[in-house]
Amino acid sequence: AIAMETEEDAAPLTEYEAQLYDRSIRLWGLEAQKRLRAAKILMIGFKGLSAEICKNIVLAGINSVTLMENEIVSPVDLSCHLFLSADSIGINRAEAAWKQVKEMSDHHQAHEAA
Repeated sequence: AIAMETEEDAAPLTEYEAQLYDRSIRLWGLEAQKRLRAAKILMIGFKGLSAEICKNIVLAGINSVTLMENEIVSPVDLSCHLFLSADSIGINRAEAAWKQVKEMSDHHQAHEAA
């Protein structure tokens, strides 16, 4: 499940962000990119498909993503989850993936709420 919240009066994009998201801005417009930049996403459940969705929204420039998961990583998860490794087995999925998600979002916020 995904919940989304946005702030109505988003600040203008920086020059860096305009360059970084140039393709997206040309695709769906500046206002849509500003809304993405202001959005806060809560991802409940973090299996393989959720990981792919998370990657895509983080790379699209979302402001903040919070991961919430109550399951631990099993060996089966490694075949379908891009943020997990063998070292993740036995750790909560959100905790195990959080560091890599945060690294992808170098100028945005990533949170883990296991």
